Amino acid sequence: MKSFNSVIVIIAFFVTYCSSPTGPDNIENSVMVTNESEQILIMNLSDNDIYFNAIEANMSALVNWAPFYSKENQIKSNSSRIIDFTEIKYYPGSKLKSGDIIIIYYWEKSDSSTTEIHTKTVIL
Repeated sequence: MKSFNSVIVIIAFFVTYCSSPTGPDNIENSVMVTNESEQILIMNLSDNDIYFNAIEANMSALVNWAPFYSKENQIKSNSSRIIDFTEIKYYPGSKLKSGDIIIIYYWEKSDSSTTEIHTKTVIL
């Protein structure tokens, strides 16, 4: 009985360890976003390439978009990308200013019909 309990504990350890939310395959915890003086730095610390879309928060309710895959919105695994404020979609006729909230949508390439989209926000 003692060896059976030991086996159960070992299995539980490996199941917990392998599904750890902080591992390099967990996209949600492996992407960091910061405001860097007229630019936004997106760091992809995962082992997978990601794709992103940057939209000002008030504009996000008006933009109809779907995940897309191109070199322009790709961030390779374990690398970072600086995006200039000019790359951010914002309300026509306005300008980005201090205090505006930018939503960074990001996702991995998927062969299935559904794509899990994650978000991070940054305040200018």
